[in-house]
Amino acid sequence: MHQQQPSSEVVERPRPVRTPRQDQERFVAAWRASGSTQVAFAREHGIPTHRLGYWIQQAQRRAVTATRSATGEDDYFVECPVPQRSVSSRHTLCLGDDDNGSRIATLHLASDVSPAFLAALVREVLR
Repeated sequence: MHQQQPSSEVVERPRPVRTPRQDQERFVAAWRASGSTQVAFAREHGIPTHRLGYWIQQAQRRAVTATRSATGEDDYFVECPVPQRSVSSRHTLCLGDDDNGSRIATLHLASDVSPAFLAALVREVLR
């Protein structure tokens, strides 16, 4: 039997075709307007699902950056006004400790906070 020797020729793979940003943004806008899932939309348009997801992620990042630039905002926190109530007692929720034993955050909550609200709050903080 004769074994085939590996070829010394360099085989070049074709470079992937890049989709211009303008076309990416059109696909993202069309997906949003369609109401379809990313998977269904990508299949329908012959786009790899991971690529559509990446374009959506990039469009969101560009939108956030543009908004921050336009408003001059430089932080990641948004003020959420809460109506003031007279509270006779309250609960204190301490969030995390750093390596030195210092609190990362302390929240003071009214005593009548519902368990559902508290669960949702903790889920958001831990996300």
